[in-house]
Order: sequence, then structure tokens, then C-alpha cells
Amino acid sequence: MSTGSSSPGSLCDGIPPDEGRCEPVDLVLAHLTSGLRPAKWPELRRKLRQGTPPTVRTDGARTARDAASWRARWQRADFRDELRHTTYARTFFLFGSRDVFAETAMCFAHAAGRGPYRKSVAKGHSALMASLPSLIRPPGGGHPVEVLICFRPCPPYVPFKRPGR
Repeated sequence: MSTGSSSPGSLCDGIPPDEGRCEPVDLVLAHLTSGLRPAKWPELRRKLRQGTPPTVRTDGARTARDAASWRARWQRADFRDELRHTTYARTFFLFGSRDVFAETAMCFAHAAGRGPYRKSVAKGHSALMASLPSLIRPPGGGHPVEVLICFRPCPPYVPFKRPGR
């Protein structure tokens, strides 16, 4: 799976994986209390305006504290703060709380910050950095979904030079 698609309003254009197959999808993060229903997404997507920046400013210290709080609780027997997911209309939805999204953000930050130091990226290959935390199976069972977070230098940056070289 990759984020992004060629349709208007996409978050970004996806880079094809090194191996396997996937269809580019958009990614939507929604707080559990937002009430967003995936079936309403196509209508909402049409209402979004072009020009909305794909990045936002964050409070890194607060995100790190919230992620640490989530990690401190996640192995408790009564823990229920997990990511829920579904795919609808070429969009991958993640539903969760602020703390689990903070932990997810830390996984992406780790990939962005440490990925360039992996040896394989200098040859243009992706490097597996993490996977999404606490991603649970949807109702009805089936095969579990695992979302891997990889770092890969984007063209035109290939051949990629690792930091410090």
C-alpha cells in the first residue's frame, strides 16, 4: 500500500514499492470522536479545495509526550487505545485517539530521521523502518493488515548520498 493517488485532492503522488504490488491510495486520519463515515468520504473529498497545504506544523515535544504515554499503557490488559482501519473509495482510513496518532507520528519521524542513514538507500532501495502500532483486524476476521513504514529516496534524488558522506 502506498499513500497518494493521481486524482485531484490527493495527499501526494505515491512512489511504487521495490517489490510486490499495491494500488496508490489516499490516507485519512480521523479521531474516533469525529464521526467520519468512510461512505461519506467521496462527497467530502469533492468539497475540498485545491491549494490546501499537505503539511501542518506540530508540537514535537507534546507529540513525544503523548506517544510515550501511549507506549506506557499499551501492554496493559485493559488497553483499548488501538488504531482501527478500513479502505473505501481508494482511501485508507485510520481511526484512533490523539495518543495513538502521536505514536504513529513518532514512527514516521523515526523513518524520516533515521532512514537516510541506512546503507540500502544509497543504492535507491527502500529501508524498512517501522510498522504502524496497534493496528487491529477489522470485524469479521480475515488476514491481518500490516502497514509498513519505509524510507526511500525520491527521484530525482537517486543516487542518494547518505548524510555525512
